[in-house]
Amino acid sequence: MDIPVLRTLELAMKECGKAIMEFFKTKPTNAKVKEVLSLCEDVELSYCVLQLLMADFSDYITDLILLADVSFLFIYTYTMSYNDSSYNSTIYISLSVS
Repeated sequence: MDIPVLRTLELAMKECGKAIMEFFKTKPTNAKVKEVLSLCEDVELSYCVLQLLMADFSDYITDLILLADVSFLFIYTYTMSYNDSSYNSTIYISLSVS
């Protein structure tokens, strides 16, 4: 059975997201959680909850989610054929401006 991950995450956030936020607001477990709480004022609930859960386990959100400025991310997909087999490859190129 296939589970629609994005839809399941959305439903879980609607049901439990606010309760998780309130738990960490009343009982911050470590300094990382306190830092995330201070930055969660204008952030989407699901992103904030994920950050809080990761911080609770002393992990970083970048260990779970790739953060990128999409205006500077180029994706090139190509197909190669070899001995009657085809292979798809994708190249990700990220440019940063300083």
